[in-house]
Amino acid sequence: TLLTVKDENNRIPINLLFTYSKDKNMMKILSIPRDTYAPILDNEKTTPYDKLSHAYVNGSGGIEDVRTTISNLFDLPIDYYAVMDVEAFSKMIDSVNGIDYDLQEDIRVRAISKVAFEFEKGTHRLNGEEVLALLMDATVGNELGEKDQLNLINAVINQTINVLPQTKLEQFATEIEGDFPIEQLLENPLELPSIQLVSLTDGMIGSMMNESYYIKFEKKFLNSVSEELTTYNSI
Repeated sequence: TLLTVKDENNRIPINLLFTYSKDKNMMKILSIPRDTYAPILDNEKTTPYDKLSHAYVNGSGGIEDVRTTISNLFDLPIDYYAVMDVEAFSKMIDSVNGIDYDLQEDIRVRAISKVAFEFEKGTHRLNGEEVLALLMDATVGNELGEKDQLNLINAVINQTINVLPQTKLEQFATEIEGDFPIEQLLENPLELPSIQLVSLTDGMIGSMMNESYYIKFEKKFLNSVSEELTTYNSI
C-alpha cells in the first residue's frame, strides 16, 4: 500500500510504502525521499526522469502516476494507494492535540508551506506539518535518523488509531483519495502490528542536474530494498 501526502501545489513531499504479513502481524515501511530521481509517465506517454515530488502534478493521471512511478522504481506491484493533502493530515494530528516528540538537540529542517522549521532541544507538541517536516528530514538522514523516522511513524499510527474516536476516523477517511479499503479496515479493526523500518539512506547518491538536487539509487540497491520489503520468512 502506498500512502502519499500532497501539498497545496500538488507536489508530494511524503511517500510511504507499506507491506503487511497477516501471518506474522508485522508491517514493513519504506519512506521514499521527495527528491528521488524517478521515471514519471507524462501526457505524451513517455517516461522522462524527474523528482518524485513532481509525479502527481507533472504526470498524466495524478495519484495513478505516483503509484506507477514507485512501482516501476522498485519493480513491485502496489495493490492499494491513498493520498491526503497536508491540510487534512494536519487536521487529523491536531484532533489528537498533536504528537509529543523529544528532540536531542537544536535542529533546523526543511518545511513544506515555508522554507524551514527551527526546533530547540527538548519535548515539542508537533502539529501535522511539523511531523511531516521531521519525517522528511529523517528519511534522508540529515538532522534526524532512522530511529526518529520509525518513532515518528509509530507515534502517528498509535495516536490516530488509539486516540481518535471511530466517528473522527470515518470523517477523515472521506478526505482520502484512492482505492485503499478504509471502510473495511474501520469495520474490522486489526490488532496493531509490529513495525519494521526499511531504509534507503545507505544507497542514496546526491546529484546536481540543471541546477536542481536529486537523489539517485543504483538498480541493484533498489532490488535489494524490494526484497527486504517483501520478505518475512526469516523473521
